[in-house]
Order: sequence, then structure tokens, then C-alpha cells
Amino acid sequence: MVIEKDSYLGCFGILHYGDIEVTKKCINSLLKLNNIHNCLIMILDNDLRTNAKEEFFRLFQSHANIQLIKTEEKCGFSKANNYLYKRCLSYDSKFIAMLNNDIEIHQIDFIDKLMQIINQKKYFIIGPDIYKKSTGEHQSPMELSYPGVDSINNGIMLRGCRDILENDDSVYKVIKQKKNIILAHKCLPNFLFSIYRCINQGIKIALRYKQPHEDCILSGACLIFTDKFIMQEKTAFYPETEFYFEEMILGLRCREKGYKTLFTPTLKVYHQHAASVLYDAKSLVDYEKTVAKRMLESFEILKKCEETNGFK
Repeated sequence: MVIEKDSYLGCFGILHYGDIEVTKKCINSLLKLNNIHNCLIMILDNDLRTNAKEEFFRLFQSHANIQLIKTEEKCGFSKANNYLYKRCLSYDSKFIAMLNNDIEIHQIDFIDKLMQIINQKKYFIIGPDIYKKSTGEHQSPMELSYPGVDSINNGIMLRGCRDILENDDSVYKVIKQKKNIILAHKCLPNFLFSIYRCINQGIKIALRYKQPHEDCILSGACLIFTDKFIMQEKTAFYPETEFYFEEMILGLRCREKGYKTLFTPTLKVYHQHAASVLYDAKSLVDYEKTVAKRMLESFEILKKCEETNGFK
């Protein structure tokens, strides 16, 4: 399988959980990229119910730049990605790209364009345009700046989480709204769906992916840590949460430490959103309640970070 080297151009860390076929598509998309032979692909099997590591070994044993590792316990998003990040740190590289297993990259010159940005020696973290296939949504940037816990606490997202946990009718309303968006994406021509999305989200939010943004909140589905970050930080996510708000905590951490981040539409990836969580959900109702519970728990960690100035 892997031929050990001391250095690579970059490392791609893939967090596998759930559907093996989803992760295979992710890996196969990476293998088609220019310069991928100079990069390490490290796959962390975070699913204790199956032995995906053996299946991946069978499928990809001929590729010298693929390394497979497995956790001994099921880890949340932050902890598992930190495990991957620390393993990647053992190699000298220009970047560590952390990918959900349901991410695919079809931009052949992705690495070449990424290196052009990294070589500017300006940014600590880079985020690509993340296109969610099922709804036509562009998931990054999440916010153009760190909004603060008061704004988040009073925002529609956390109010919705509280409603979901207190009232089943709210759950069904959320599910219906999401189904309507998926149906609209399937049925409407692209230009009409773009208008529909602008009406729902607002024009500024719906179209902000078209321009580069500095010091914004980047989606955690695909984050690229450059050598400037790698030289300073031993963990990608701190403090660790089970799920959700990792991006906000990372954004606050970067703001407090003066780490400049960049969202760029010149890099693009595709996202089959929530494949790992839906793999666990017994029903859509269970899924929405699980999301709401985890969001509220993670928000308390973010709140503590801001109140205690925990990154100085």
C-alpha cells in the first residue's frame, strides 16, 4: 500500500464513516487530480460497525500514496479530524486538506490552483466553494465574519433547534421545508431555481459564494490548512465538540490569533451533505432531533470559548 516518505506536496485526510461507496467516490475523485501522485491520501475509518479498512486495502492496495488507519473508538467530528491531522503532521507538507467522506473533487487542476494561493504565504486556512448537489446550495462561506455568541443565540438556527426539541410539529415543518427545496431543485430549470434560492435566502447570502472573502467562517466539510497553520498548531479543532459549531470555534480561534483565512470560488468541491449522519438516523425525525441536540450542546462550548477568551 503506502511507500513511506518523509515529505509530500500535501496531505488529503478523509474521515470515513458509514457508506463505503460514498468514500470510494471521494477517493477515486482525488486519484484523478493533477499532482496527486505527489500527495498523501490518508483515510481514517471511524466506523466500528464495519471493517472498511480491509475493503479499502483490497480496492486501493496498488496505490503507493494511500494510507489507511482506524480508530479504536468512535469519535466525533473534531476528535476524529484531529487524529487525522496529527497523523498528517508527521510528514513535511505544504497543506493538509481535511475532507468529509462525501466530498468529491472533479476540478483536475485543483492542487495546482491551491498551490498558487498557498505560495502567496498569506493564508492559514483556505476554503473552497462547496456545492451541495441535492439542493443546489453553496455551503461556504457560512458567514462573512465571526458573528458572536449573542447573535448566534438569538438567531433563527438555535431558535429552531429549541423548537424542534420541544415540539414535534416543528420537526415536521423543517422536514417539509427541506423536501420542498430538494423538489424545487429537481423540477425547476437552473436559472429559476437560482431565483427561488435568492428569494428564500436573500440575494446577498445566496450569491456570496461568487466572490472571494477573507476572514470569513468556512464550512468544515472541506478545510485546507496551509503550512502557515501547520507550523503553529498541533490540532485542527480545539476545543473538541461532538458535532457542529466546529467552524465557528475555528473562526473565533483564527480571529483571536490573527490567522488570516480565505474563501475562494476558484476552488470547487461537491458535497453529498449529511451522508454519515443520515446513515445513523432511524428516521428523518430522529435525524432532525439529533442535529438540534448536538447543535445546542456545541453552542455551549463556543460560548465558553468566547467568554473566557480561550485561545490567548
